[in-house]
Amino acid sequence: MVIFDTDVLIWILRGNKEVIEKAKQIIKDTNGGVYITPVQIAEIYAGARKKEIQSIEKLLNSFKHLNLILFFYQGDGGGSPCLFLVALDFFGLCSKSFW
Repeated sequence: MVIFDTDVLIWILRGNKEVIEKAKQIIKDTNGGVYITPVQIAEIYAGARKKEIQSIEKLLNSFKHLNLILFFYQGDGGGSPCLFLVALDFFGLCSKSFW
């Protein structure tokens, strides 16, 4: 499983041929096991221009989506609190392809 960073998605959207080719190879090598999370989705939309929305949606819909849940565990009071980030796979094999 691979999760693409927001920067990778931005470089793909900007047409960086080297990154696009590497992304294609990673997708092939992982048999499509490439994901994005709500974090990447929010960051991409936060910086989006209106004219970019269609290409952004096409790209984001071409990846599997991984939902995240954040847990806070206080413990028994004897130690520091812990923060857990749990990734949940909610399927997401998209029939559309950005490439």
